[in-house]
Amino acid sequence: MSSDFRASGSALDETFLHETVLRESPIFAHLALLWRNAGRTVPGRPDQEWCHLTEPPQLLRPGRGSTAALHPGEEA
Repeated sequence: MSSDFRASGSALDETFLHETVLRESPIFAHLALLWRNAGRTVPGRPDQEWCHLTEPPQLLRPGRGSTAALHPGEEA
């Protein structure tokens, strides 16, 4: 594998590493394609299910009367 990966931790670096792996590893590229087509999580790609699971609950989101429900009888 190429040594072009920079360990800065940025999303750009992760995408670059992912694209390098796909070019240099046809087996992984094919497996990633199968996973993506089946709706599974693929390393180096955004995971919509994880984003949904880590969102704050509806009750705590701004603009939804969040504190009023937590403190009944008080003015918001």
